[in-house]
Amino acid sequence: MNPNNSPLSRFLRLFFIAGTILVIPIAFTRQTIEPALPLRFVLLAALLLVVTTLVSARFSKRKPHFDYSILRRAIFPAFLIYLAFGAISLALAINLSEGVFELLKISLYFIFLFVATLLIASEESFLPDIARAFAILAAALSFIGICQYFGIAFSKLPGNYIVYATMANKNLLSEALFLTFPFLLFGVLNFKGAWALLSMVAMMLAGFVIGVAHTRAAWAALAGAIVITSAMVLIFSKQLSFPANWKTQLMRRLSYAAILFTLALLLSALAHFTRTVQNEGMNKALAGANLPVSSIDERLRLWEKTRQMIADHPLGGVGLGNWKIMLPRYGAAGLRSESGEIHFMRPHNDFLWVFAETGTFGFLSYLLIFGLVFYYAYRLITQAKPPAAKIIALLMVFGITGYALISLAAFPRERIVQSSFLLLMVAVVVSFYHASYPPKKQISSRARLAVNFLFIAALLASLVVGYSRLVSEIHLKKSLEARKAGQFEVEISELNKAETAFYNLDPAVTPVALFRATAQVRMNRLDLALQDFGQALKAHPYNMVVLSNLGTAYQKTGRPERAAELFNKVLEISPRHEHTLLNLAAVYFEMGKFSEAYRTIQRCDPNTWNPRVAEYRKKIEARLNLKP
Repeated sequence: MNPNNSPLSRFLRLFFIAGTILVIPIAFTRQTIEPALPLRFVLLAALLLVVTTLVSARFSKRKPHFDYSILRRAIFPAFLIYLAFGAISLALAINLSEGVFELLKISLYFIFLFVATLLIASEESFLPDIARAFAILAAALSFIGICQYFGIAFSKLPGNYIVYATMANKNLLSEALFLTFPFLLFGVLNFKGAWALLSMVAMMLAGFVIGVAHTRAAWAALAGAIVITSAMVLIFSKQLSFPANWKTQLMRRLSYAAILFTLALLLSALAHFTRTVQNEGMNKALAGANLPVSSIDERLRLWEKTRQMIADHPLGGVGLGNWKIMLPRYGAAGLRSESGEIHFMRPHNDFLWVFAETGTFGFLSYLLIFGLVFYYAYRLITQAKPPAAKIIALLMVFGITGYALISLAAFPRERIVQSSFLLLMVAVVVSFYHASYPPKKQISSRARLAVNFLFIAALLASLVVGYSRLVSEIHLKKSLEARKAGQFEVEISELNKAETAFYNLDPAVTPVALFRATAQVRMNRLDLALQDFGQALKAHPYNMVVLSNLGTAYQKTGRPERAAELFNKVLEISPRHEHTLLNLAAVYFEMGKFSEAYRTIQRCDPNTWNPRVAEYRKKIEARLNLKP
């Protein structure tokens, strides 16, 4: 009996597939502010802990059932180097709790890649099972999205910018659906009967959703992946010679898929341009991407500021999870964050993001991971003997290329679903490469035990931290509900539970302590408010709202010099911030520095509708004996 077909091994494979593809992408909660990411992190950590523990149990006998020699593949040391430089970058991080969370996320991704590669390499039927699960998922997500688009059902799921299904955002949904395509195409080319039909239908439905979602990153990824993969087919046409019956079947099925997908895109264009939206709320949701500042222009500005950040911290970076902390230091003029009410969480370019946070060596190791995957795929396409391995490698190249293109204008690296889908594609390439070019040396039993121990320890740490953050966000949401109800004591109690060593910023980069400080102000507890404002400043020293509120608190408690210092820090970030200019002018006036007050008030927009500007100007001019 093949040990890899034992009941435990079959359970492992089914549990992994079901959890990764059918449960985590659908899971969400209404109890947190961010409905998906915290919960999915916990679920992924729990899933990997169960699978890793069961895999470890298979080494109780002398002959292991799983081949740990895959760890000798260069991609795993490259991944570890990236992880190591991420850990080193924490020494430079301002907010350590955010950095630790990101480091644990990278650890999860490393273990996920190892486990996925191990399971795929252990049984030939594992890849078809993955493809079947993806067909179910893509059909389900697309169905939910289509129902949302036409206002039929699922409109109460948490999210914005219809359609979004369970992904909370239309862009994230489009990216996730695109990343199912390599496995859907595998089903189209390899399955027969109902599964082949489901794969084609899922592709058609996903194409319709991607079309109506109008996500430019997904469109660019699709077009770019098609062009690059087609070019590879042309370049390596001699190495990709197949038997005539194979080639006929492949071309016929690919033609069916292309026709259905094109039809889906045409239908989506027809629906978008001809459908009359009757629901006003949905109409606003569909138009939600029309922002005052062009998204392209905004991203270019974010990339330029990220470039400056990289230039200032070229070696160690600013620390994992700390790009969003450091960004305001480079100014908010011309961005939507100029008012201080909006905060950017990521630069919309994963490669720049990694470079800024982990430095040059972290960035190079991140690129090396992609480079090794493409090298493995190249070897399979040009040298592998089984024709199926060549086709599978091309399909995975299609998906990984698309992911890389999405990463140039979005942030799939941050999301659990998109990252796990990428890692499944990488695992397929690595497992087939491993089978085609088996290593000469195996991993010793002692080394396997050490690996299992380290993985389980990392997964336990991830589970503890992830669950703690999940609970913190639940308490934070309860505090916001208490604030709306005017229950400030309840709000403070919930905020005390929310803020921990692992969680001190909300998903919008607002310090938890800031919420507590403003609650203390409402209850006229200025001394306690000052303490909490100080705590908020430690968590995010460049947050304009924190700086402004702390400055106001110092002003009210008779420390105008410190207030002026903080207001000037706000103006370094946003020079035209009118509210801060008024506050600073008032502080200078109170200090008797009337010339400074006048110069400050003159910086306000002369066409402002705020009557306080004119009032302050007259008051200051009177002190300076200036004629209006």
